[in-house]
Amino acid sequence: MRSRAMLVITALPIALSLAPSILHAQTYVYRDCRDRYNSYGDRYYSCTYDGSAAARAREAAARAREASARARAEAREAANWARSYARSYSAAARADARNWERSITRIRLSREASIRASEARIRANDLRIRLRERALERERERRDRYYRRW
Repeated sequence: MRSRAMLVITALPIALSLAPSILHAQTYVYRDCRDRYNSYGDRYYSCTYDGSAAARAREAAARAREASARARAEAREAANWARSYARSYSAAARADARNWERSITRIRLSREASIRASEARIRANDLRIRLRERALERERERRDRYYRRW
């Protein structure tokens, strides 16, 4: 008998917490809403509606939307600035590269022109020297004692 009484005493609080109460409903309050159980053990909710709390919640949601819209606009603006900066930087880099190529080409062409000019000067000097030597040779031949004019 004692063991049964002990079993009933330990099982009774568990059974009462699981079964609907004598008033045919149990209520648990969480913030503004309550979980309610009817006499059949089915759960349903009942929430009290507070207009001022709902208005505050709507205002907070609107502020959050505006803040996120501002953040998106700032992020968009920063991205646009970064893109434009990258475009201008790459355009400047391309222009610098083109200018460098032009200067290198100009230097190469001027060097080639100076080389061609010096080669032409050398050829002209060689030709002048050959012609002078030929003229001197003819002069020597004319001075020669046995030179004959035809």
